[in-house]
Parts: sequence; structure tokens; C-alpha cells
Amino acid sequence: MVTVLILTRKTVEKAIQRAKDETAKIKAEEDAKKSDKQKAEEKEAAEKQAALDAQPKSVPAHMYGVVVACIAAAYWRLSPLAEDAESWMEWRPSMTAHIVAASIVLLFTLVMVIPPSRRWLARHPLADGKFFFFIFALIPVQTLFVYNWMVLPQYINRAYEGWIGEYFEIAANSNPILIFIAVPIIAALTRNKPVYRMMIMGTAIMAAPAFLLAIGPHWWTLFPYILIMTIGEAMWQPRFLQYAAEIAPEGRTGEYMGVAQLPWFLTKMLAPLLLTGWMMDKYCPAEGDINTQTMWLIYACIAMCSTVLLILARNWIGKDFKTKA
Repeated sequence: MVTVLILTRKTVEKAIQRAKDETAKIKAEEDAKKSDKQKAEEKEAAEKQAALDAQPKSVPAHMYGVVVACIAAAYWRLSPLAEDAESWMEWRPSMTAHIVAASIVLLFTLVMVIPPSRRWLARHPLADGKFFFFIFALIPVQTLFVYNWMVLPQYINRAYEGWIGEYFEIAANSNPILIFIAVPIIAALTRNKPVYRMMIMGTAIMAAPAFLLAIGPHWWTLFPYILIMTIGEAMWQPRFLQYAAEIAPEGRTGEYMGVAQLPWFLTKMLAPLLLTGWMMDKYCPAEGDINTQTMWLIYACIAMCSTVLLILARNWIGKDFKTKA
């Protein structure tokens, strides 16, 4: 009701006009500072990009790899090894897996044989190899978000004794309030730092404290994990969409920023489907012996893969950041 009352037509029109005026003012100031040489270089780069965008493109190889990965995931998840089987040699794909795999192949084939859809796929943001690598390289560290929602509450409740285990909601839900406080502070303190370096440092700091939980279920590992992970998240998360906006061709910023949310959606869907439930049943069951150290060691290694990938690709992707700080 408050939103309905506040967002009147007049308010919206005034906000839009104010945004246009501020944008025009900023652009005018920037144009005044640029030399003729800079303008000429930017115009030449824009013409090259426009010519490149106008050229027909084929669907890159990594898009085929996505299809293969989807088929492999379908067979792995929909054809589990029988409980009485003695080895993986006795694995047999289920009929459901065959149907899902055939549907994926059929859908992709239809897209490829229809010229408009094939051109659309070739021009899709995910067809950009650097953009594709960057956003999917962050999936491993993003799994920690899923663990906070779907693993941490049950983990604390089952593995911790005393008031921590009894009032697990307090620890499990402390990250949102901490991130609410930390993001503006850390963003202000690091505004002059190189963007790509902040991505590397942020993902490393976010993933590293998961190794603390691999020591064991202690209060002195749990609370530092939550605090340090939140600081790392506040360091790299605001820079993520900045890269999506900067790498996007002229006029396609919204498209790239929208597609940049896809890995986050996939993380929330695939992590529970393929990993979290099985890991909890194996290492932190509701009844029986628990071995949470191994579980969190695996989680930590997975999350740290993002930092490793960003470091390996720093000379390939890092140079594309127009905004150095």
C-alpha cells in the first residue's frame, strides 16, 4: 500500500526526468574532459565493434559443451547406482534419463536448424566466450550461498550441542543482516581498488573460511566462518554486475546483466539437486555418526575453484575491465 501511494505517475515522471538530466550532465562533463584523440579512438573502437556485431556468427563450441554437460547431469542424477550394485560397472541408465537426454538433443537441434533461432543463439551473451567463462567461473563460490540456506541450519542443529544447536536460527540467519551492514562500508573503503583484483580477493576471502568448518563443529569456527565469508561476499558481489555491464556491447547492457543472473539461478537449482542433500545424508545425517569435517572440506575446495579460475584467466579476462577502480 505504501508503494502504491508513493509511486504516483507524477513521482515516476519526475524521477525519470531527474535521472535523464543527471545522466546528460555527467556525460557533458566527461565529454569536456576527453581529448580529441580519445574521442577518435573510442569512435574507431565503436565502429569495429559495430562491424563485428553485424557479422553473422556461428554458434561457438562451448555452447555445444553446455548441451553435453546437461545430458551428462541428466544421466548421473536420473540413473543412480543401485543400492545392491557392487561397482560402477553395474550402472544402467534409466528410461527417464534417456527421455530427458533425447529431449535436450531434440530442442537444441531445432534451435540449430531454424535460421532465426540459430542467429539468436550465436548472438546470445553466453556465446561470448569471456562472458561465459566469467559468470560460470563464479558458480563454485556461489554454492556457499546455497549452503547458507539449505545446509547451514540443519548442520548447526545436528552437529552442535547446547544453545547453538538449539537456537540454530540465530547463527544460520546472521549473514543477511551482516551483509546489509557490510556492503556499503566495504564498497566505500574499496572504491579505488582495481576491480578484477577485488573479484579475486573477494572470492578467496569468501571461500577460505569454509576450511575452518572442516576443523570440526566448534563455536570458534562457526562464527568466524559467517563473519569472514560475509566480508568476502561484500567485496566481490557488487563488482559482478559491473563486469557484465562493462563487457556488454552498446545497447545490450540490460541483456548482459539479465543473463548474468543465470548462473545464480542454476546454482540454487543444481546444488540441491545434485549435491547438498546427498552430502548431508552421508556426512551429517539426522541419526547416526556424523563426519562434517569431510563435508566442509569438499565444500571449501569447490568454492575455492572460483578464485583459482579467476587467477588463471586474469590476463585473458582481467584486461577487459574498462573501470580499473
